[in-house]
Amino acid sequence: MKTFPVKLTLRLQIMLRRTLMWLQRKPALLILFLLAVVVFTAGSLAANVYLQISLITLQSSASSFTQTSLIEAIVASPDSQKYYTVDREGRVAIYDKDLNLSKAYFTQTKGPLAVGPQGHLYFLDSPSKLRVMNPAGVTYVAFSILPPVSLGVLKNGNIVVAAPVNEKLFHIYSQTGRPLKNFGEIKLFDANNKQQNKLLNTGKILVSSSDEIYYVYKYAPIIQKYSGQGQLIAEYSVEGTAISLQLEALNRFLSKKRTEEIGGITVINSADLDPQTGHLWLCMNGSSRSGVVYEYDSNGIKLREYALIFAASTTTPLIITNVWDIVVRNQFMYILTTQGWVCRFDLGNRPSTGFIPSVRQLIRAGRWGLIANTLLATATRGLTLKLAPQLPCSPTVTIPDCTYNCPPNQGGSKDCKAALQTSIGENLPKVAPTGCNFHPAGSANPFQYGGCSAQVTTCNPTNGDRVTAQFIEYSSDR
Repeated sequence: MKTFPVKLTLRLQIMLRRTLMWLQRKPALLILFLLAVVVFTAGSLAANVYLQISLITLQSSASSFTQTSLIEAIVASPDSQKYYTVDREGRVAIYDKDLNLSKAYFTQTKGPLAVGPQGHLYFLDSPSKLRVMNPAGVTYVAFSILPPVSLGVLKNGNIVVAAPVNEKLFHIYSQTGRPLKNFGEIKLFDANNKQQNKLLNTGKILVSSSDEIYYVYKYAPIIQKYSGQGQLIAEYSVEGTAISLQLEALNRFLSKKRTEEIGGITVINSADLDPQTGHLWLCMNGSSRSGVVYEYDSNGIKLREYALIFAASTTTPLIITNVWDIVVRNQFMYILTTQGWVCRFDLGNRPSTGFIPSVRQLIRAGRWGLIANTLLATATRGLTLKLAPQLPCSPTVTIPDCTYNCPPNQGGSKDCKAALQTSIGENLPKVAPTGCNFHPAGSANPFQYGGCSAQVTTCNPTNGDRVTAQFIEYSSDR
C-alpha cells in the first residue's frame, strides 16, 4: 500500500493558529473560511482522490476465549474482573481478568446477558423469565418480565428492559421484579406491519457508570442517550462507509419485500461502553476498505474508525469485515466475528491522532469552542492518501439453504437465503464462509415464534472490495 504524507511546517501551523484565533472575532470572515474548506474538500473528492484521515488499522495475531463451541456473544463486568461468553447453544462460560476459564458452563435461554455493578448476572430462564445470579453462582431472585431484546442494570440494582411493546420501548423493574416505569417512544419505521416495526426497533442497552442509558439500534444508524430517570438527553446519527453499505443492502431488501414479511439487514451489530473513558464503541459488518468499529465520546462526537486485521504467524493476513460483538476493557478491544471466534486488539499501541470531528458534528453537539481547533487540525495534520490493495475474489462459496418452517398460522416458511440474495444481488461472487442459524420457537425475543439468520461476504471483481451482510428473519404471532 502506498502512502503520500503531506505536512505543513511548524511556522505555518503557528500562522494558521493565529489566523484562526483572529477569525473567531470576525464571524463573516470565518464563514468565508468555512466555505473555502468545503470547496477544497469537494474538489478533492471530485478528483477521485480516496482521502482517508479517520481510519486506524489494528492487527491481532491471536484469538481469545478458547473453547470448542462457537461463540455468539461476549460480555464483561463493569470492573473488568470477569468476562463471559455465550455459545450458540446458550451455554455461558466465565473467565477471570486474565481470560482463564474460571467456572464451568451454565445454560440460559438464548437471549441477552447483562452484568450489574455488584457483579450479579442477569439472564433468561425462558423468553419472559429473568433470573439473577450472585457472583458466587447462587440464584438471587427470579421473576417474569416482558420478553427483552436487551437488558441493562442501574447502580441501584433496578433493571432496564428493552422491549418494544405497550407503546413504549423501555421498562424499568425493581430488584424484586416490580414494574416501576415505562419510557422511550417506539419509532415508526413500518406503518403497515406491526411485527416488522418491532424488529426495526431492536437494539442494545448500555448503562454508563453515571447511570446514563444508551440505546444503539440494530437496523437503523441511530444512538439514543437517556438519563437514569428515563429522560431523553440526545439522539445521534451514525455515519460512515460501513454504515452506508449496510443501509444500501437494507433498503434493497425493504424495497422488494412483501408487506407481511418480517426481516432486515443489521446496520449496527453491537456496542459497548468503556468504563474507563466513557467512550461508546460500535461494531458492524463492513468492507475491506472500511472501518468496522467506530469510537464515540460521551457527547456523540465520532473520534476514530478502526479497520482490523488478523495475522497469525501460520496464516495469510485476513481483513476482518464482520464484527458481531465487541467488548472494550483496560486498553484492549475484544471483537467477535460472525464465524464465532474472538480476537484481542491492543489499543495502547494505536496512533494518537484519530478522527477529526466534522464542523457539522460539533455544531450538532453544541461544541462551538472546538470548531476553530478542528479546522486547524484538519489543515495541519499529516493527511494520508491511501490506495486500497486489490484482493482476488477467490475461492468462491455458495449460500447454504436457510429456511425455517413456521407453523401455518404464522406467515409461512422463512427463507433467509432468498432474502439475503435479494439484498446483496445475485451477481457478486461470495468469498467467505457463509452461515445459517435457526432459532426454534421459544427462543428469546424477537425469535419467540422461531426464525432464521444468515450472513455472507461478497467480493467486487473490479476492485477487490469485500462487503459482509447479515440478514435476520423471524415469524410473527399473528
